[in-house]
Amino acid sequence: MENTNIVDRQALWNEGAKYGLVLGVITGAFIFLNMLAASLAEGSAMMKMLAVALNAGLWLVKFIGCLWLMRFFMLKFAACHPSATNKHTFRLGVITALTSALVYSGINLLNICVISPDSIKEAIDTLMQTYSSIGAFSDSDRIAIEKTLGWYPQIAFFSNFIYCFIYGTVVSLIFSGSIPPKDIFADSETGGSQGN
Repeated sequence: MENTNIVDRQALWNEGAKYGLVLGVITGAFIFLNMLAASLAEGSAMMKMLAVALNAGLWLVKFIGCLWLMRFFMLKFAACHPSATNKHTFRLGVITALTSALVYSGINLLNICVISPDSIKEAIDTLMQTYSSIGAFSDSDRIAIEKTLGWYPQIAFFSNFIYCFIYGTVVSLIFSGSIPPKDIFADSETGGSQGN
């Protein structure tokens, strides 16, 4: 009789991609929540302080939420696949990290290029004016930075993608060490039965 509980590559990719899509969309939503919080900063000093506190709170919720979701998905996978090992849950985490990094970076790129390109350009212009006014840039520096800023969408996409993928892979490595839990008595029982 064939064992249907064996974890195959297709199950890892199907479930990892599904979990990554969920994780990527949820973290992508924080881009727009942060934009809403930043819009509060246009008021008084009190509103600016509230916006900073709200952005810090959103970052903390996103950070803890990502950790919790990754662990939840790995536990769910291990529960649905009793033959899954720590190696399988690590692979699932890497696939989830890859997919969520791609989705999150895509949402960020969409925001930069389509949804709010004016606000990004405004922020860059303000930054350039600030540094120019304090004399931090020469004309050649300013020209070089303006040329580089033409590549900003690509730089933002790939830097987000690489950061999110590495972050997710490290989290997967940490969590997979205990998902599924190791049976500490398995080796001793096997060794004892061989000796008899």
